[in-house]
Amino acid sequence: MVDGTVHAAMTGVYYAGVAPWMLCEENAANAIAAPLNGEAPFSYQDTEEDRLRCEKEMTANPFPITKEGLDRAKPLYDIYCGVCHGVKGDGQGVLVTVPDAKYPAAPKNLLGDDMIGAGNGRFYFAMVYGKNVMGGYTDKLSYEERWQVMHYIRSLQAKSKNLEYSEKANSLSNIEKPAEQQKELTTF
Repeated sequence: MVDGTVHAAMTGVYYAGVAPWMLCEENAANAIAAPLNGEAPFSYQDTEEDRLRCEKEMTANPFPITKEGLDRAKPLYDIYCGVCHGVKGDGQGVLVTVPDAKYPAAPKNLLGDDMIGAGNGRFYFAMVYGKNVMGGYTDKLSYEERWQVMHYIRSLQAKSKNLEYSEKANSLSNIEKPAEQQKELTTF
């Protein structure tokens, strides 16, 4: 991405109430238009090449970590993700743990080091297009909800490593910003 520009997938942030400076320094009103439903353009095709490109390019979650966001994301995770990936994110959801379950593929353990180290684009791409037997969730989760669910998954990962992931601190990674730190960044 060219310095000073905004990735098209980030344009929905403006309509979600995030600080306009995240879109463009000059004038957020001149940003690429995104529908008021909170959706944003997604410029990746459902190919392995674009999945890898998405993981590399979509790094930072455009929404700060907040208690409100985590609280809203938990039931969404439980409904759409936990049934397969488990309430802890360990891949032990009810579809695979019920007696005599015949689930065709083991869900990904989201607490594994490979997933903790995975870029946000990997998660976002999977939420859009799905992966293996998992379908996409763009018809179920809005643009912001997908990012908030990603925050919730990160909080599960942090908990599994006895780390903090909250609006006050993030010791899991240096990418996602807690709301408290975000306030410091936006104070002029």
